[in-house]
Amino acid sequence: PLGCPRPAEADVRRVVAGFVGEIDQVPCAHSAVHVDGQRAYKLARAGRDVSLPSRRVVIHAIDVLGWDWPILELDIRCGSGTYIRALARDIGSALQVGGYCQALTRTAVGVFELTRAVAPDALEPARDLLPPTLALGDMPRVVMDESRRTRLRNGNLIELPEPAVGDEIALLDSEGHLLALAQPRAGGRKLQPTKVFVGE
Repeated sequence: PLGCPRPAEADVRRVVAGFVGEIDQVPCAHSAVHVDGQRAYKLARAGRDVSLPSRRVVIHAIDVLGWDWPILELDIRCGSGTYIRALARDIGSALQVGGYCQALTRTAVGVFELTRAVAPDALEPARDLLPPTLALGDMPRVVMDESRRTRLRNGNLIELPEPAVGDEIALLDSEGHLLALAQPRAGGRKLQPTKVFVGE
């Protein structure tokens, strides 16, 4: 705001560092959080007061890339569910000058990086499409033999010789291709397919 003293760079860095780690964050009123069955931003646009509870989020790291009053440029590595616009608001509040997000660029989601992105009109499938297994991260995986693949195609429960551990299991063929996602049942000895990517 006009008339506010310009924070020193050392103070900016100190305040920013205080947001690294697990923090409680209140999403912005114009977020996609559900409130009474509706998106918060729709209620806010309709002129209704929106009060959202705080939620626990994780900020892994924040690097100050530039500070030229009143513009602060940051590189942020955070967990899912973090609202960067809310973080800009809260950093500005902590500096007692106010703040908002002027521009936002998502540079990576997991292993998928903006530097590897391809414009739709320049896409060459044989060259650019990535295997879906990259999106699995450290999700547990189970290899399906042919008999289990048949049950998988039919959406049946799949019995395992040993229990599978995890909330969601990736099912692969012997060549490492993603066949389906499944959830454990019966203590992990059976798998219920939830998303099947292989047909007849």
